[in-house]
Amino acid sequence: MASEPPAGKIKFGEWLPDQNDLDNPGVTEALNVLPIGTTQNGYQPYSPLATAGAALTTTGTIQNIVALLTIPSTGTVPYIYVGTFDGHLYQSLATVGSWTDYSPALSTQVFDLVQYNTLVIASVSSAGLYQQTVGAGANFAAISGSPNALYLGVIGQFLVGGNILGTPNVVQWSGIGQPTSWPTPGSATAIAQQSGQQTLHLELGGVTGIFGGDQWGIITQQNAITRVTYVGGSTVFQFDTLSSGVGMDYPHVGAKIGNAVLFACSKGFYETDGVTALPIGQEKVNRWFITNVVNQNLLSAGRVGVDWANKLVYWAFPTAGASPIVIYNYETKRFTHASDSNVGPFVQGTSPFYFTTYGLQAIGQDKKLGTFTGTPGTATITTAEVELNPGGKALVQGFRPQVTGAGTVTCKIGSRMKQSDSVTFTSALTPNSVSGFADALVEASYHRAETDIVGSFGQAIGGEFLHNEAGAF
Repeated sequence: MASEPPAGKIKFGEWLPDQNDLDNPGVTEALNVLPIGTTQNGYQPYSPLATAGAALTTTGTIQNIVALLTIPSTGTVPYIYVGTFDGHLYQSLATVGSWTDYSPALSTQVFDLVQYNTLVIASVSSAGLYQQTVGAGANFAAISGSPNALYLGVIGQFLVGGNILGTPNVVQWSGIGQPTSWPTPGSATAIAQQSGQQTLHLELGGVTGIFGGDQWGIITQQNAITRVTYVGGSTVFQFDTLSSGVGMDYPHVGAKIGNAVLFACSKGFYETDGVTALPIGQEKVNRWFITNVVNQNLLSAGRVGVDWANKLVYWAFPTAGASPIVIYNYETKRFTHASDSNVGPFVQGTSPFYFTTYGLQAIGQDKKLGTFTGTPGTATITTAEVELNPGGKALVQGFRPQVTGAGTVTCKIGSRMKQSDSVTFTSALTPNSVSGFADALVEASYHRAETDIVGSFGQAIGGEFLHNEAGAF
């Protein structure tokens, strides 16, 4: 039988700001770190977005970004397409960040971009859908008869548009295998091509996202989730809606990982397979998120990206100055957060090769293309509050952080006598060169330790209190 670790020994477990500080099973702060480590323990540094190349000339909000391959070949450099709220459609090679505007004379917003085989298709508000062959070097051309759909997705062999102007709860799909064919719903041509339209429950809000699969997909509304299953024939799709009151309030904050969609909403973070909606942030980070993002009116600005190599989902909420980012490891189910003064919308890739080769990319608030390879700033990890001498006081004489690598490490000891007291921290303490302990003399009933790491490091694993019993009160 394994023995219990010493009372003063603490692992840097998962970030659980929604739980009590005292005896928290994880850590109470995990800022500017990535949830990468062994099972539930350990962190690596967050590297901020570093941008380069030419800046986009747009003055409008960037709505969506997709990275597209001309052919599924490892010898092909992908193209990146950017749609903006002031009607521009830019293209660049992923390795360059030099932008060419291929938008026609648009006078309205670009809401979404999606790839269908060799086509990149843009939803242009009241102007309908536009398309370009990837890498063709020509302006986007209007798709005749296409709906004024705001949000796009590919389910099986169908291009699907949702949130049709004037009818936000309606979805419509193209002919099978024909993303540029949009016959009138219900017509003989539409029936022959299996093209059609579906009205979802209006009381559940407008469509905010369409996430495709081979034979099925997921549609999010503001207050619901719908599983879409291909059944063929004149019915084409079966729609099964969850009326749970949980949906994706705004677009561009959902990512499909395997058979599930992970998304942020005004209630926190959720995962759905179209059958159930699991609150993956419940009693972990949802209350923190509501306080620090939702109640600050930042949710509508949210954008999502996936770091497939490290199994991480990034949700960024760009704002002036330092923008909050929430990071989730979808294998170990751990969260952290970061603050980045430049991060903007992420590049959505369509091929595992893309991410293996180029990593996670985003457009910065400086409107340049970048990668998350900047020099790490200050990482902060704060342990749970512990009662080192149950029923009495403890004299903490130091804390030894267990951090590998070359980062500059300091510690602060937080303490209080009663749970009703405020926590008081020492000044920053430097671990001594002999024992590795940051020396202190702090007497109290309850203690915690904050570890701050400036610059890059290998792994932040945990720490250990050096303490003695200090007697009863």
